[in-house]
Amino acid sequence: MASKYDLGGNNFVLPVHEKPQTMEAVQKRLLEAPGFDAYLPGFLFNTLAQIKEDFA
Repeated sequence: MASKYDLGGNNFVLPVHEKPQTMEAVQKRLLEAPGFDAYLPGFLFNTLAQIKEDFA
């Protein structure tokens, strides 16, 4: 995406989920989407609890 739109650097998407089960369901659905594998390196998934712990 960065090269396509001349952004100078890649952006990241960080979906944050309250429940690990929800996060896993979203990951599974996205991985099944045609062509998503090209965007996978730009996605970081985590739970709200883990992010709070990382910032503590």
